[in-house]
Amino acid sequence: MVHNSCKYAFSEVEDPVLELSFTANAATGWQLAYQDNGPGFDPLMKPQGTGYGLGFIKDAISDLNATYTLATQGGVRWEVVIPTNKLG
Repeated sequence: MVHNSCKYAFSEVEDPVLELSFTANAATGWQLAYQDNGPGFDPLMKPQGTGYGLGFIKDAISDLNATYTLATQGGVRWEVVIPTNKLG
C-alpha cells in the first residue's frame, strides 16, 4: 500500500499525507485503515505499470481470510478486517 501511494499518488500531490491506524477488537478482529491524499484511481481502468501491486495487496488480504473495502476517489482508502481467529 505504501509503495503504491509513493509511486502513484504522491507524484501529483504537493503535500502528501498518509494515514494509518491499526486496532484490535476481540469481537471483530484486527482493523486496519489506510488512506492517502493522492488523486485516487478508477478501478475499472487498466492499471498503471504492471498492476501487480494492487493484485499483491488483494492476495495478501485473501491469505488472511480478511475482508476489505476500497475507496478510490479523492485518494485511496483501504479498510481491512482480519478475523478474530487470526489473532492468536
